[in-house]
Amino acid sequence: MHQERQVNIPRAKVRMVKREHGVLVLSVDAESIRPEYLGVADYVSHYARSHPDHMAVRQRDGDIWREISWSMLTEQMLSVATGLLKAGVEFQRPILALSGNSIELFVLLMAADYVGIPVAAVSPAYSIKAKDFSKLQGFSELLNPQLIFADSFERYGKAIEALESSNAQVLTVTGSKGLIWNEIIHTEVDPHLIAQSRERIQIESVARIFFTSGSTGMPKAVPLTYRNVQATIGQCLYLHTDLFKEERPVLLDWMPWSHAAGGLWGIVRTTVLGGDLHIDDGRPVPEEFDLTLRNLREVSPSIMGMAPVAWTMLAPALESDAALARTFFHRLKYCVFGSASLPRSVWERIQRVAEKTVGERMVLCSGYGSTETSAIGSFFSGFTDDVSNVGTPVPGSELKLVPLPSGEGRYEVRMRGDHVFAGYLNRPDLTDEAFDEEGFFSLGDALTLVDPDDPDLGLMFAGRIGEDFKLVTGSWVRTGAARLQLLEACSPLVRDAVICGHDRDFVAAMAWPNVANCRQLHDDLAHIPIDQLCRHPRLIEELVRKLAKQSGSTSARISRLLLLADPPENAEISEKGYVNQAAVRIRRHKLVDILYQSQPEPFVAVENHEH
Repeated sequence: MHQERQVNIPRAKVRMVKREHGVLVLSVDAESIRPEYLGVADYVSHYARSHPDHMAVRQRDGDIWREISWSMLTEQMLSVATGLLKAGVEFQRPILALSGNSIELFVLLMAADYVGIPVAAVSPAYSIKAKDFSKLQGFSELLNPQLIFADSFERYGKAIEALESSNAQVLTVTGSKGLIWNEIIHTEVDPHLIAQSRERIQIESVARIFFTSGSTGMPKAVPLTYRNVQATIGQCLYLHTDLFKEERPVLLDWMPWSHAAGGLWGIVRTTVLGGDLHIDDGRPVPEEFDLTLRNLREVSPSIMGMAPVAWTMLAPALESDAALARTFFHRLKYCVFGSASLPRSVWERIQRVAEKTVGERMVLCSGYGSTETSAIGSFFSGFTDDVSNVGTPVPGSELKLVPLPSGEGRYEVRMRGDHVFAGYLNRPDLTDEAFDEEGFFSLGDALTLVDPDDPDLGLMFAGRIGEDFKLVTGSWVRTGAARLQLLEACSPLVRDAVICGHDRDFVAAMAWPNVANCRQLHDDLAHIPIDQLCRHPRLIEELVRKLAKQSGSTSARISRLLLLADPPENAEISEKGYVNQAAVRIRRHKLVDILYQSQPEPFVAVENHEH
């Protein structure tokens, strides 16, 4: 019998309404908590009064953490708000932020929220790592920003110059062009000017603008209003009020603020709960994950939310480092993942380390939502081995399930509620396509009921509908399920995969190795370069053995597997760690052709039935 860490996260009873043609509408018999304030910035002032000297945000600076208290955060928020207004930044005209998570960007977000100026933070990939600035210029033309913010003119100068035609003012933390951060944070506060701007804020005023990740197409601009933000705050309070009655959460978060999961939900959790946020300078990619591990050796989080690829990378680190595991599990209340399915084997490994380290299994939580739904719509919490469960609707959210013609108990999911956006910025055509006649937003994903007769047991994520394809035989390949089965079968040697087989006669895959685990297979693999590792006969033989563990039909099994030595490029992966399947297949089409050669290469792992 497993000992389980007890946490108090509410789960309300689900109402299920059955309609014609098998359509189901799910909601819960509970109300979200009504927020005390209009926006997130008001909570900054609240904690400045109740906990002025407590730390609000910390950021790594070499071997130390820079930090800002709630009282100092409030002072800078009001100064920056005044400085923006005095510089002519107008109510409801957006600010375009180019740089990544930082204390300064946090202050800017709070200042702008406080006086009704929406901020659109874009991924630094568009402004630093991009080969050209065409997408960034497209974002600027769509937004028509009145101010461009970056933490360094030296790093972002070329991107800023590419946007000169916008005639926007420039604000940099370091640099000599335009407004200077060190001056604007010392602006004398003008209460009258601030009050004038705040009086203009309405519930339907735009609070933030996010761009979709582009994982399934060209990024779109999603304006989220103060109504959407209030709904998110209410959901956060509903889920966490009892959990953090006696303490403030300690948070370590790498999720980028250019995405709603980090930039709205993550920031709401910090400000509304009065958390102690540590900005993680690591990312779930091989060359940067050591930074996350360094931070986890110093910070014991209350909640740990990461994409599945990050959990896949964390599992071996916890297994091999007892001190890291002790710090990680010390105050952890629950683990949460989203954006893709988590392999069961990864979760089992983490639970085994938890039991060995603290004598308890951890609560697994998963959320389901999108940028357009303020990053949430359903939520699961509990002890389970069912890692595909995305839970039940959160209070205020309605889920409409429309049966898919393929059967299999799969439904197209649509969502309605105050957390759902009203429409894409300047794209009425896309808005019309996105909503049905009842105002439900279509997310483009498939879900199934865990038990068709008991909706309280939750919903299972069943893949992105647009990623599914047919073999030449006419059989459908469920890309999400095939990817997850491959990761399970090849655990712990593979960390993510791209499924291939459009108009082919069998399913194949390209995958990125979990290098540390692959090297442990044999002494011959311990120190060789990664390109040699990915083609080494010992590793290929082990993958062949693992492919033989697969079950199911031809359309569910991976017949051939090719390891990729090069990590995903910026155009192939979102900042949240979700791989754009189509982009990888297009950009690496020559490797796809190798997978389907009549005589497979020796470095391609082939399922045994082909031999």
